[in-house]
Amino acid sequence: MINYASYFKNLFLPSLKGLFDVEWQKKGWGGLDKPAKYPGFDEVTMNFSEISEVVLSSPHAYNLSKGQEDKLRQLNDMIDTYDCSKNRPNDEREIINDPKWHEIQEVARLTYDDFKNITFDS
Repeated sequence: MINYASYFKNLFLPSLKGLFDVEWQKKGWGGLDKPAKYPGFDEVTMNFSEISEVVLSSPHAYNLSKGQEDKLRQLNDMIDTYDCSKNRPNDEREIINDPKWHEIQEVARLTYDDFKNITFDS
């Protein structure tokens, strides 16, 4: 059986933070420490999508309100749309500077701020 609190705090929240952590992305995607230390754009977004789908499959188990569930679905849709866009840069260094990616980062940050204080019964 899944430990919802542990999954949420140890997998979901860090994967969400990885979407908007600009300094972390600059270090990894900017090529300074890549590939050994930092996952690339594709790995970060796919990892988040997979983890968030688990959360969305049981939103009540993760204590999400309807508004939070909708916000998370919107973020997933934004990432999918961006990733499939023909206009998305292929080079990760260009993604870091892409205004469309900045929009996703802002929604991810707001989502994180909303989700980080979700509590679970012991």
